Amino acid sequence: MEIKISWSKITGIGVLLLLTLVVFGMGGIGPLSVTKYVPPPPPPLTDGVVTSIACDPATGYPVDIWVENEQNDSTEGIGATLYLMDGTIVAATGTANTGASISYKTLNSKDCTVGKVLKAIANPSTTNMGGVKNVKLGNGKITIYAAESAIPTATMYTELKANESVTDDTDGAVTFTAAVAIAQDGTDEGYFKVSMGTSGAQFGGTKARESILVGYHSPDTSKFSKTAFSISRDSGSVNLVSVDCANYPNARDTLSLHACWLVDRAIASQDDTDSNGAGGNQWLYWSIKADKGNPGASDDPTINYIDLHELYDSTAQKVIFDGYDNNLADIGETNLVFTLDYS
Repeated sequence: MEIKISWSKITGIGVLLLLTLVVFGMGGIGPLSVTKYVPPPPPPLTDGVVTSIACDPATGYPVDIWVENEQNDSTEGIGATLYLMDGTIVAATGTANTGASISYKTLNSKDCTVGKVLKAIANPSTTNMGGVKNVKLGNGKITIYAAESAIPTATMYTELKANESVTDDTDGAVTFTAAVAIAQDGTDEGYFKVSMGTSGAQFGGTKARESILVGYHSPDTSKFSKTAFSISRDSGSVNLVSVDCANYPNARDTLSLHACWLVDRAIASQDDTDSNGAGGNQWLYWSIKADKGNPGASDDPTINYIDLHELYDSTAQKVIFDGYDNNLADIGETNLVFTLDYS
């Protein structure tokens, strides 16, 4: 039998084989380039952005809160009442953990919106100063800086800074050692000195530039008018600005304040040298004139040091910033009252 071979077929097969060898490494153009899909890395763990935490719709993202005593150089937890606010709604409440090591209190936000901003409030009390901090859901671990509270030590001095009251009075009520005689159009002047005598403690809120409200009250405006009293800072001690008492309506109404000033720094022990700029000794210069009449023993003006706080007022069911709540009850530490004793 004669076998016939078609050279055209052999040529076709050879060309195909040659092309195959060239493509897969035998020729000069190299192997085929294949790009493998690699997913991008997850975004960095920034404030309020997390993708790895599952959220239960029933409880929402957890918010872990630690309330730290900023005035203590050792770790100290403040057992403040906590409120987690979603706008005007209380999302959760609880009590912060205390102790000498960090221990977070977990509150459930009831919201699974990543990055949504809620407000965490550590309410003040007679033993603790409060604090406020925003938190973004999905990365809800925060520290609120607060402090133990205490009444400042206080003294009144004459214009020459000679002691005119009981030294370092610590019960919140300060008056002249003896009444000062003053007639109509008579004037008096002097200094208030306040400082913190309790370790790890503070008087005055933590909100920037609005820590203490100084309020003047005249019980008889026919002797001392509403503008008879003035006050200014001593050299370099604090920043002091005149403000409308109506900005703090509860304090104004409770104490019948006629004039108000803001002190921009709290009074603190500063055991912790990294604290929030709260001041040590504070000196304020004051003067008064009996511009309406001859004052008697019942006409003594008072000057109030009021600690200001942002807090959740459970009576009004809203967040307020004041020195008194909507029931006109004192918020936080007992306020400091200077009485100018005249006869």
